[in-house]
Amino acid sequence: MTACYCGSGQAFAECCEPYHLSQKQAGTAEVLMRSRYSAFVLENEMYLLTTWDEAKRPLSLDFAKDGVTWQRLEIIRCNKGREVHSQGTVEFKAYYQQDSQHFVLHEISRFSKKQGVWRYIDGAVKVSSVSVAKS
Repeated sequence: MTACYCGSGQAFAECCEPYHLSQKQAGTAEVLMRSRYSAFVLENEMYLLTTWDEAKRPLSLDFAKDGVTWQRLEIIRCNKGREVHSQGTVEFKAYYQQDSQHFVLHEISRFSKKQGVWRYIDGAVKVSSVSVAKS
């Protein structure tokens, strides 16, 4: 069993993979956020672009230039973004390593739901370095 990259504690095959395979649609903004994080870990460009709002979607993603290794996701807060809403935000921290340095990406992401499908719009981002305790 491979643990899901989003940190849910579930197996990837039961958590985010069904979304990546288009077997399920995210029912909330948080579920979409978690599945998108897993897609970044796996460099799943197709899923990321498909779940991006058309008005804000880039033409492509270039994972090779980043050299990022995603380490973990921490969901801080969700505002609206439930089944009954059409808009919502998810505040999260995504920890990663790049060029032997550790960073945290702190974002408040905006999501919208149109015709029953959640999409990522954009987010306010703050990136900072973090110190890692040596063991």
